[in-house]
Amino acid sequence: MNEHNQLDEEEVRLSLGEETEVTLAVSVTNINIPFGRMVVIILKWMLASIPALALFWLILFFTAAVLSAAGLITA
Repeated sequence: MNEHNQLDEEEVRLSLGEETEVTLAVSVTNINIPFGRMVVIILKWMLASIPALALFWLILFFTAAVLSAAGLITA
């Protein structure tokens, strides 16, 4: 199937010229990932979210502090 897609792309380039960009539609039908690898990926996402959440709360805190100092919100 991969060879078929490559041939189609080559035929399109030949008919349209080398300088033309070709866009091919792709449909993913299956992803085969072992269970253990999926657990590792999810754990990495969880660990990466910790600094992201800390940064989010710091930004939220400083925004609230600035708005409170300006008198726009009350605690």
